[in-house]
Amino acid sequence: MEAKQITAEAWGGRSPDLDEYARNALLAMFQHYDLHGLRGSSVVLQTLLRRSPRTFTEALARALETEEPAKK
Repeated sequence: MEAKQITAEAWGGRSPDLDEYARNALLAMFQHYDLHGLRGSSVVLQTLLRRSPRTFTEALARALETEEPAKK
């Protein structure tokens, strides 16, 4: 899977269920995220998980430990 950024014009509010207000609100939100980023709080994640979140390295190591051998 590869993430790609598309322009607002290419996106164009593709869902037929979106009215003009919803499209404009989403475009404003996307523009804000492009300018300022999307911030979150690790405290919220920690609360939801009821533990400290793993780093990418820790998550990868855990995934490799639990990976089942490929079947022939």
